[in-house]
Amino acid sequence: FTENRNALLIKPEGGVLVSTPKSTAAENLFNCTTKIMLGEAGSGETESDVKTSGEYKQELIENIINEKRDDQKKYLVSGLGFIQPDDFLFTTDLKKDSSEMAFKLVIEKIPEFSAGSKMFLNPRIYKIWNAKLPSEKNRKSDFYFECPFIKTDTTIYQLPESYTVENLPEAKDNKFEYGSFKTNYTYDDKSNTITSIASLHLSQNVIPAEKYELTHKFFSNVIEEYTEKIIILLRMS
Repeated sequence: FTENRNALLIKPEGGVLVSTPKSTAAENLFNCTTKIMLGEAGSGETESDVKTSGEYKQELIENIINEKRDDQKKYLVSGLGFIQPDDFLFTTDLKKDSSEMAFKLVIEKIPEFSAGSKMFLNPRIYKIWNAKLPSEKNRKSDFYFECPFIKTDTTIYQLPESYTVENLPEAKDNKFEYGSFKTNYTYDDKSNTITSIASLHLSQNVIPAEKYELTHKFFSNVIEEYTEKIIILLRMS
């Protein structure tokens, strides 16, 4: 959180204004791959593998590896934006300096909602970005993210045999001066699986005040994307 800041260096001949070191987006990676085994009644189990580096590695150590079970669950839900699980289990040995973790979730209700013979599924079981930026027009000061970053997600829904796809969200390719957000959805009839792929990239963490409104709009659109739904339908007998 102290990267790319101005600091006062005190020397015998007087004070000097210097910049603290700054990282690049490629040094702060968060990659999540999840497989969801969806049951006919909407419950299911999930398996996730998360790989991190830089700021996200440190965050992982502070909020998962060194914490008690209740605090781990709180971070999964509040920090990473996962659906509230009924139970969870870490399947890797969480070492102090680990940059990877694997875990399973048991979730009673995976669909956002159901209607008749249809289930409405979220693009993924966590929000790739869940921090709502403050709404502020005519901002006078720069806005600071913790760091530049690259977040990627691959979510695979294994559908029950009795269900098929009715509708997939349209692919997204949104860009602004300091980042991009891309999504894509595919359905494999043979395996009866849906694959959702997303990537979110922020190239720098200091946003000039005059660019803040565009930045606010961009991240609001990222949050809005999560409201789009994958629709699956009970097969006709």
